[in-house]
Amino acid sequence: GSPFVYGCSVKKLVVGPGVTSIGAYAFHNIPEDWYGDAGCAGLVSVSLPDSLTKIGDHAFTGCGELADIRFPSGLTELGSSAFSGCTSLTELSFPGALRVIPYHAFEGCSGLRQITLPQGLERIDEGGFAGCSALTELRIPEGTAELRHGAFANCSGLRSVSLPGSLVR
Repeated sequence: GSPFVYGCSVKKLVVGPGVTSIGAYAFHNIPEDWYGDAGCAGLVSVSLPDSLTKIGDHAFTGCGELADIRFPSGLTELGSSAFSGCTSLTELSFPGALRVIPYHAFEGCSGLRQITLPQGLERIDEGGFAGCSALTELRIPEGTAELRHGAFANCSGLRSVSLPGSLVR
């Protein structure tokens, strides 16, 4: 559960070509009184290579200044709570290869105003976007079968929701 770097002052992170995975807790900023360590509180921008396929659990949890990230087209796996508490994120577009938005992946991203979900999305797990209070419109793509409990809990700004006929749960 330790961050890749402790108390880093990095503002922009560029992950080099050929990297396929970012490990669990790599850049998280969980307060020191929780686990005795802290990561990248000031991280603002992340550039990911096309080779990246996986972002681990809690990889960027609590990076409240993170405002700019673009997911590569080959990303197939996001870890649980990977971006929870990233309150400066305002818009996200997910690649077509991503099938699942996992447990609490973007919980508490209160600045998130727009999300573009991939056509191949199969499910959004519990709390996937819970507490994203700036979201006003939501379109779940056709083919999505499951929205698990509380996937959009406390998204108090939602005014328009479009659900697909493929939804079974």
